[in-house]
Amino acid sequence: MSKPVQPIRWKPLELIGVLTYLNNNFELWCANHRNACNMAIRETNINRDEKATYAKIYNLIRAMEEFHQSGRKPSSYNVMWEDKNIYDLVEKMYNKSKMKQESEKGKEITVDDDIEMSISDDQTNIDIMSQSIAPLSIEAVNKLCDEKINQVYENQALVIKKIEEANDTFEKSNVKIFYSAERAKSICDEKLSKIGQLRSELIEMINIANAKYEELKNFQ
Repeated sequence: MSKPVQPIRWKPLELIGVLTYLNNNFELWCANHRNACNMAIRETNINRDEKATYAKIYNLIRAMEEFHQSGRKPSSYNVMWEDKNIYDLVEKMYNKSKMKQESEKGKEITVDDDIEMSISDDQTNIDIMSQSIAPLSIEAVNKLCDEKINQVYENQALVIKKIEEANDTFEKSNVKIFYSAERAKSICDEKLSKIGQLRSELIEMINIANAKYEELKNFQ
């Protein structure tokens, strides 16, 4: 039985190049993670696809978050703990992301305070009832889909790590049994495809429902 092709490990220089680009173009990363990774691949001329690049960067930032919160260093990210350049670049990404989230949260609080000060208690219920509220939200669908995609990437990274460890053990023991990382990736790709399909179907349904809602609202 032939040994399955193992995923190509990331080289430190690859990570440094991608992380440097993303740090220098952080607003692009905030606007669209996958697109930013695609641009980083082009700029650094590495042989990676955007899904693998996004998964790697996302998981590095999550590992840094875990370290800042608990002091624990996940062993699967030793490349970051052992290379100061990579560590510093990931930490910058983590700090920028954290500041961005806090800034956006602060803006939401400020807006809420301004609204509360601008209307009286007697007007509150009337103003809320008079607002035009869409029955369904594309933003909510996109948020849920992004969460599910992140879960798939996290699970993929965990499964592939366990496969690599198991295959290393089998090889050292001269046991001709190998699990396939490619099969794990294939399953994850199927899940990502299904999420994309559901996203498209839901958005189409929402657009139809909202159009009907507007038609009913304007009905005389």
